[in-house]
Amino acid sequence: MKREIKACREVLQIIDVPTPLDPAVWLAQQAGDAVCYLLAHADDGLIWGKVVNGVLVTSHDAARNTGYAQVSPPLREVTLQTARLFNNNGEILLWRDSETLSWRARMIYVVNDSQEATFVEAIDERQLLWGNQVEALSDTFTLLSDSGQGLRHIAPISIAAEALPLRLRLRHLISEDETGFARITASRLVTLEGNHDE
Repeated sequence: MKREIKACREVLQIIDVPTPLDPAVWLAQQAGDAVCYLLAHADDGLIWGKVVNGVLVTSHDAARNTGYAQVSPPLREVTLQTARLFNNNGEILLWRDSETLSWRARMIYVVNDSQEATFVEAIDERQLLWGNQVEALSDTFTLLSDSGQGLRHIAPISIAAEALPLRLRLRHLISEDETGFARITASRLVTLEGNHDE
């Protein structure tokens, strides 16, 4: 994918996070009826997930009865570092403040032409994800492993070996300062896609 600046209309908004936090419940509530992917980093590993019809299923849940549960830890507040709930229309980023240890969150989402936008220019980028071998765990989760490195993760997507490598599409949002200097000031995740989803 050639890197080019394209027009967009997106808003950044800070959102409140309850204390104590049940991350699975809170993230599913934030998604509502939208279909969203989850990418979470925890002290004990990487957690993928997908929300459909208001229900969050994590990679740990999907692997529970397959013998691969050790590949992905459960989603727990005590070990969670960051979580990103995302789709084409926006992203919620949840993180723990390093000074206060309280949870913080921000949302970036697409708005229509009649609404004021924080960002009007962006660059999309596709990042390759580990995995050159696949094993379907369910209709919506696939174990990806790398034969050279031995790394494994369970992605919330059904993908065939012919569609590898799996890619994560990001959107880098551009802002100008008062002098007109433009730079990337925020980034968000957009979607997961195979190599045929150009």
